[in-house]
Order: sequence, then C-alpha cells, then structure tokens
Amino acid sequence: MDACIFIQYSVVCLKARVFFSKRFAKIYIKQFFSNLMIGRLEQIEYGFNYLFLLSISLMANMDIAYKIFNQDIIHGVIKMILSGTRFDQLEHSVSSLGKLKKKSQFGGVGLSIDGVLFALSSEGELYLRGNSHAEVLFKVIGMEKFIYLKRGIPVALRYYRVGESLWQDQKQLFEYINLAYQCTLADIISRQKIPLRLKDLPNLGIVLERQLWKIGISKVEELRVLGAKATYLKLQRNRKKMSVNVLLALAGAIEGCHVAVLPEKLRHDLLLWHKELE
Repeated sequence: MDACIFIQYSVVCLKARVFFSKRFAKIYIKQFFSNLMIGRLEQIEYGFNYLFLLSISLMANMDIAYKIFNQDIIHGVIKMILSGTRFDQLEHSVSSLGKLKKKSQFGGVGLSIDGVLFALSSEGELYLRGNSHAEVLFKVIGMEKFIYLKRGIPVALRYYRVGESLWQDQKQLFEYINLAYQCTLADIISRQKIPLRLKDLPNLGIVLERQLWKIGISKVEELRVLGAKATYLKLQRNRKKMSVNVLLALAGAIEGCHVAVLPEKLRHDLLLWHKELE
C-alpha cells in the first residue's frame, strides 16, 4: 500500500476510535473508503490491507473485521466502481465529449461531464441515465433498471445497465453513452427557468436594469415584446449619449446569448441600423 495512503488511513482510524462511538467510527471509515475509491485507485490490490487495518482501527480481532468486511463497510465500496479496464474503456469512449468526473451517488459513483450526470457505476456495473427517447430505446432493447435500496426499500431509478454485448461493441457503446448524455443535457436545458429579473439576462447588469426601469420596462417579457431597437430608442431619449454596445447587449439579452456570440446577420443589421441613426 502507498505510504501516504497508509498514514492517512491510520490517522482516520485513530480519529474514528478516539472521537466517535463504534457506530459512527464505521460510518467515518466508510466515508474514507468512498473518497478513496472515487479517486480511482485499484480496488483489489488494497482489499486485504484494508481488512488488516480495519481490525487494528476497531481494536478487534480479524474475525470481527471480516464480518464487517462482508457487511459492506469495505467490500461494498470496493465493488461500487467499474474495474480499471472497463473504466479506461468508458473514459476513452467519452473523451470527445469532455472530462469525466466522479462523485458519490445513490450508493455508487455518479459519472458526469461538465455537470451533466449521464451515468452511474454500482457493484461493478455501468448504468446509463434514461431521459426522453433514450429511455424508450433502453427499455426496448431490454436493459435492466438500476434498483436503489433507500432505507431498505427498493426504488427503481431511471438508469439502465450496460450489458456484456454492449461492452464488446465500442462504437455502439459510444452511441448509447452519447445518447444518454445528450438527452440528459436537453432535459436540463428544458427545465431551466426564465430569468425572474432583467439583470439575470445575458449582458444585462443592475445598472442597465435600473435604466430600463426608468423607461417603463421592468419585466423580461416586456423587453422581449418591445425588441432591442425600440428599447434602445427609448433609452436614448432618456440619456443622450448611448453606445452601440448597449444596442448589441439588448439584442443578446433577448436572444439569450452573450454579445460576443450574437448571430452575425443580426449583428450586421443592428450595426447598419445604428449607423443610419447617427
């Protein structure tokens, strides 16, 4: 076992026994293992070392430690993530989508890219998230649902197990992973709420929001109905000096994008219109 991990674990064990009851000591130690596994160290290599150290940490004999081991204080954590080979295969498959990140989720390890949680690893299996038509496809081809025990009660979640045949077909595996990712991303975007205030729109801050209030525009919908050009003219009447950047910022706010990525045709039209005003 790596010396740094050994020392870190020993400190964890000591704290667990000194500061916690036996029950909370187990929870504390289990959390350490969860964090360790999420860091993606090799599982099997450390198993028996953990078992030995656990027996020391609980000041018990190996029989008691082994009983705890079988009750998933350690063993369940070791099993919760994919094997190194399959994790590498997964990481390679999603490399074109972005960097794969891991976090504790539903007793296993949640897998996400750019904040989009599209898969789950538990008991050495991979489960893809089912959203929209991705879920329909996963059901049709017979992928099994992930069952999560919540306080001892089985709950079926919208995650579907990747079977052996899919692992053998790298191209199709990526297609299914990409489908799960894209459908989850689309679901997140569709659930995003319309900004409650003008300042929450792209390019608009509290200063411009107050200027809009002064000309009678206090709601997002009012700005969208009036449009960028008419709003700009009202602002210009209220303040003589008004930059073309304000016009572009208003247009971007209505379009829902930063001024830097404003559609080129719209930008050209606005700049031409502003030039004619001068």
